[in-house]
Amino acid sequence: MTNFAPAPRTSKRVLMCRPDYYGLKYEINPWMKIENAPHAPLALQQWNDLYKTLTERCGAQAELVPQSENCPDMVFTANAGLIRNNIALLSRFRHPQRQLEEPGYRTWLEASGYEVILPDPNCNFEGEGDALFVGDTLLAGYLKRSDIRAHRWISETLGIPVLSLQLSDDRFYHLDTCLFALDDRTVVYFPTAFDEYA
Repeated sequence: MTNFAPAPRTSKRVLMCRPDYYGLKYEINPWMKIENAPHAPLALQQWNDLYKTLTERCGAQAELVPQSENCPDMVFTANAGLIRNNIALLSRFRHPQRQLEEPGYRTWLEASGYEVILPDPNCNFEGEGDALFVGDTLLAGYLKRSDIRAHRWISETLGIPVLSLQLSDDRFYHLDTCLFALDDRTVVYFPTAFDEYA
């Protein structure tokens, strides 16, 4: 067995949600099947291991948002919104099941001192699930969960360039399911998740 040296300490802050009410209670993407429900005790053990790794080994500061009992997917905190400096662009979820998460996230963000800005009532935006920074440019997915008009709202509100990428495969409903930034100039992505232009 290899002994790993501790990772360098960092001042990175992360938002997490303990999976107290995590489970599969509905199907809103091709991967979700009620008959393949996750094993809740294992999920909690894995979450505890991740929390310990991030806070103790990596030195991250983990902020915890409480999970609402009727919000099993609230554990996917990247979907809560997009944070830049002290501004939080709150998500407006496409599916009614996830819309129940919005008040809990808003309450936590406001109590934590963020200036919370909401999208237009008819504009869906699913946070960092569909919005990933690569350097100073925001790559933003649309069509499956977030609307392309959210990209102009983000760009104008934050004063940043946004590159819109259409997701064309239902299996890759969020940008973070098919693209990951390695550094400010390099990404890993799954080509067929996108339309040809993207």
